[in-house]
Amino acid sequence: MDDRMDDSIASPKFFYVYPESCASSLSSNTDFSMGTASNSTSTNEWHNPFQHAATNFFQQETAPKAVKTELKKVIQVRKIANGEEMPEIEWKKPPTPQPRPPEKPEDIQLRRQKNKIAAKKCREKKRIVREEYKKKIKKQEEIQSRLTKEVEKLRQEFWELKNNLQNHLHHCTLNTASTMNTLTSLQQLAQQTDFNANALFNVDRSLPPQ
Repeated sequence: MDDRMDDSIASPKFFYVYPESCASSLSSNTDFSMGTASNSTSTNEWHNPFQHAATNFFQQETAPKAVKTELKKVIQVRKIANGEEMPEIEWKKPPTPQPRPPEKPEDIQLRRQKNKIAAKKCREKKRIVREEYKKKIKKQEEIQSRLTKEVEKLRQEFWELKNNLQNHLHHCTLNTASTMNTLTSLQQLAQQTDFNANALFNVDRSLPPQ
């Protein structure tokens, strides 16, 4: 009893579950203990089951392709279980381009004639558009010239009116100064006249009556 317990403690055994992809590559008499794989033929060979499964998986096919394959299998199984038939996709090879047959001289001449007519129409259309733009430009230039003349005329009138106004203000200032001088002299004269009249009136009252 003790010997068996010592053996189990000394060498505990761990069992790994392999994926289906690598289950077939392993024999039934394989023993796993502490990450080692001891086969009947090679007992000292180190082996990692998960690494082997991943390597085998990526060597067979890539992940997206594997997903598509598994999905296809699931769909097939489901349709077979429901009694349905799998749709058959027919692939047809695209037709090879055939070389163009040689043209007849009449067709070549007709195509050239059509090209000439189309080019002539295009040139005529461009000429009409160009003439319209020229007319519009000429009209705008005439309007601009007329407005420029009006602006120049208004500018001259403005300067004339400004000069007349300045001259008028100057004359008004001189006339105002002369008028003020005249009024001052008249006031002084009036004051003197009033003083003389009052003095004369007082003298006449002081004389005795005859």
